[in-house]
Amino acid sequence: MRASILQRIFRRVQISRSEGIVLDAILSKANFFGKHARVAYECLAGITGFSIRHVKRLVKSLIYERTHVQGTRLNHAIFA
Repeated sequence: MRASILQRIFRRVQISRSEGIVLDAILSKANFFGKHARVAYECLAGITGFSIRHVKRLVKSLIYERTHVQGTRLNHAIFA
């Protein structure tokens, strides 16, 4: 059965607690408009207390599955 439009939107907007923590850490480094946050995975891991591997998984989830973050270079975790 195909998911309805509302189900897809609801799934996209919901984020886990750990995704929210990483998103807050990224936004803490952004400018006034919430853009141009350039944060390394190691720095995000230090800020959040998660492992680098877990941070990479969460960022990948935020970029590809949730589309909350627009990544320009995923290898260096530079966000625009």
